[in-house]
Amino acid sequence: EPKQSVSVLLMPVDIELSALTAGGVKEVRADWTEAAIKHVSKTLRRQLEKHDDKLLDYVEPQDPADLQEHNQIIKLHELVGSTMMVHSLVPATMPPTIKDSFQWSLGEEVSSLREASGAEYGLFIFIRDSYATAGRKALIVTSALFGVGIGGGSQIGFATLVDLRNGSIVWFNRILKQTGDLRTEDAAYSAVKELIEDIPL
Repeated sequence: EPKQSVSVLLMPVDIELSALTAGGVKEVRADWTEAAIKHVSKTLRRQLEKHDDKLLDYVEPQDPADLQEHNQIIKLHELVGSTMMVHSLVPATMPPTIKDSFQWSLGEEVSSLREASGAEYGLFIFIRDSYATAGRKALIVTSALFGVGIGGGSQIGFATLVDLRNGSIVWFNRILKQTGDLRTEDAAYSAVKELIEDIPL
């Protein structure tokens, strides 16, 4: 686990907000997503301000190849984090041969983030929110009258602290809710607080 003197790179928050239509289709809303990125990034700083002396903001590299490599690392985090989330929710999905010994990692490619920033650890955050449209809400109510349960949106997210020397994931936490809203600062604060409350910094 990181010690008091370590430096942590705050990676760009990976967030997407969608409207859940009556037909159950998620339509990404760019305006909501943009607002959520702003709220979560701001509240992340507020939550971690006591560690402010060791937080480094991610700076996008000028070199296109470096930028592509960093974006691939962010996408890999989504894949690995999603797998970790499934295993944490349904332990039976973890192969028994590696249940006790398996170490989660993003691979040694993350060292490029260390070289670019000088940070020892990287903090990655992934959140997906969906909200029921008026049509979807009407369908939920109608279905409930006939005893059928239909989902009305959800909030799924996870955060990881990654050792940028070797890619090892040293800490992981998740949120999974039927309700949640990142479109306002107060709601974003609550979600981020829950997500990083036990981060070992």
